[in-house]
Amino acid sequence: MAGFSAGELMRRVRILNPIDAPDARGSTPAGYRSDGVVWAKIRPLRGEETEAADVREGVVTYVVSTYYTTKITYRTVLEEVIEGRRFEVIARVNVGERDRYLDLQCREIAA
Repeated sequence: MAGFSAGELMRRVRILNPIDAPDARGSTPAGYRSDGVVWAKIRPLRGEETEAADVREGVVTYVVSTYYTTKITYRTVLEEVIEGRRFEVIARVNVGERDRYLDLQCREIAA
């Protein structure tokens, strides 16, 4: 995406980053902290079907486009504010390498 107009960003998305604080036993708890909310555009990219242990599962990859921020990394989970769907970031593209826009390839996390 070479850019977009603000009107295309119709979804509010919460940025969730993992908390890496070891507990008393030394293990890392699986928790997330909110690092803000951004406007984004979410669109499906492709669908695949995988099979493991005789169970078929559909996997849909999405592209989430937003303005550039350093708060989104490969460990970030994005959560739609209204619908509550969660997306795991699997690839982060700084469009044009100009620190203006991000295209994020994401996988939806089953609830």
